[in-house]
Amino acid sequence: MEHRWSDRIFSSFDVLLFNNNIPVVECKASNIGLYGMFVKTGPVRYARNSVLDVEIVTDAKKHPKKYRLPAYVVHQSKEGLGLAFKDDNPDVIGVIQNLIRNISNNRSPGNLVRGNEDLINKKSVAN
Repeated sequence: MEHRWSDRIFSSFDVLLFNNNIPVVECKASNIGLYGMFVKTGPVRYARNSVLDVEIVTDAKKHPKKYRLPAYVVHQSKEGLGLAFKDDNPDVIGVIQNLIRNISNNRSPGNLVRGNEDLINKKSVAN
């Protein structure tokens, strides 16, 4: 039985997971929805409800930027982690909605984040 709060779409883009501001796993997102995502990490272990940051890197050739979204572990398997986004800030949700829209239109996540830098910088850490 499905317990997600929103539909997921298949995707494949690079993300970096952080634990306590320390990079811990480079991985690929395999699906994403408004309130969460599944990342292919391989056999890593994090307790349920562990808080991680999901870093998305824009693909802007001249000025790549990194954005982190807080998430917590909902479930894990030998393939990876199911994450729920922790932040319910409307601006961050808007960025995730645009990311989903861009993936649906076969565009890269970098195009989304570049177009929403002002929104995401209000709540997230930008490097």
